[in-house]
Amino acid sequence: MKSVPYHIEVVNFAEKLAEILRQRCSSTSPLPAYEVACAHEHSCCVCIANRKFFDERRKKWRTWINYDEFYRLWNRWKLEGTPYTKDDFAADTPDWAVYGSAEAGFDPSMVRYRKVRGINKRKLNNTR
Repeated sequence: MKSVPYHIEVVNFAEKLAEILRQRCSSTSPLPAYEVACAHEHSCCVCIANRKFFDERRKKWRTWINYDEFYRLWNRWKLEGTPYTKDDFAADTPDWAVYGSAEAGFDPSMVRYRKVRGINKRKLNNTR
């Protein structure tokens, strides 16, 4: 695990990358604006999303996929040729998954286990 970055390093990289993309994006640029939208500390994952997936009116990211709707649309396309777009199956990002949330990407309905050095596993009640 020597070459695996810490989550904070991945977050810092993602923030810098999003900032570079924002700086290069202008009204005349074909580059879309991007921001860090989601983070999951346990998986060391960060999602940099196009701002078009942010609902300004509701102040919500829509970076998740409604898989039931996706498969319904896909099957309809397969049978009838009815087209669909990513907006048709995009879902709101849960508040706990949004970048900067107190939960750091941990679903509060799940039980979190944290490894304690020298001891197997300790069950935690969704604490960091």
